[in-house]
Amino acid sequence: MNSEEVLQTVIEVIEEITEDWDLEEIGLGADSRLSADLGFSSVDVVQLFASLSARFQRKFRYDRLIVDEGGQYRDELSIGEIATYLENEMTRGEG
Repeated sequence: MNSEEVLQTVIEVIEEITEDWDLEEIGLGADSRLSADLGFSSVDVVQLFASLSARFQRKFRYDRLIVDEGGQYRDELSIGEIATYLENEMTRGEG
């Protein structure tokens, strides 16, 4: 799966999660932020991670994504950051 396919899959999963939300029509892209742009709560992020694991049929170590190098939880994630992380993890698993 290439970078664009991973990104598109992440966007599709987010669209499925948010389809019943009263969000204004915004175009989702790599720069879209979960909290600031989409209003995701921490519970929504957990749901997203579970849905992505199911879609890709594998478990991911999301703590590597949400905790920075200093051990602090990150306040914000973009769709592109999530897609890049997933692609790197899938590539790492193939090696």
